[in-house]
Amino acid sequence: DIVTEYCYEESRDLIRYAEAKGLGVVDLAKDDAVRENVEEALMRHPGALFFHTDHGSPDKAWGNDGRPVLDLKNVDLLRGRETVQNNCSSARILGVEAYRRGCKAYLGYVDAVYFTTDAWEVFKEAFLYPVKRRLDGYSWKECLELTK
Repeated sequence: DIVTEYCYEESRDLIRYAEAKGLGVVDLAKDDAVRENVEEALMRHPGALFFHTDHGSPDKAWGNDGRPVLDLKNVDLLRGRETVQNNCSSARILGVEAYRRGCKAYLGYVDAVYFTTDAWEVFKEAFLYPVKRRLDGYSWKECLELTK
């Protein structure tokens, strides 16, 4: 769908940014963005920052095959890591449960996320600003203050 295409473009921007900083990236885009691949990547890279940008709901982050890549059944995979969930609503339930189960930081939204396509570059910059600052080495508290 159109939202997923914009999310894909957003992910490309962040991947380029991370790679320019010399950071390793596991890219699970498009057909690879399914539960089994996400679970395997999270198990193989404990403690790594996990960035998801696509559809979400209060207790799920959705993959490209109509199934969730994260939900309350596998949220323990976020234990000991930081995650940025640039999707609608997943911080409402999934984020709270992830934090309860040991996720170090969960940056996400509790409601729907809206943007306009005529100002996409501005929205993309705003969506990626806090995670880029985190990749720059700022603490999450500093990222929050800088984003305000």
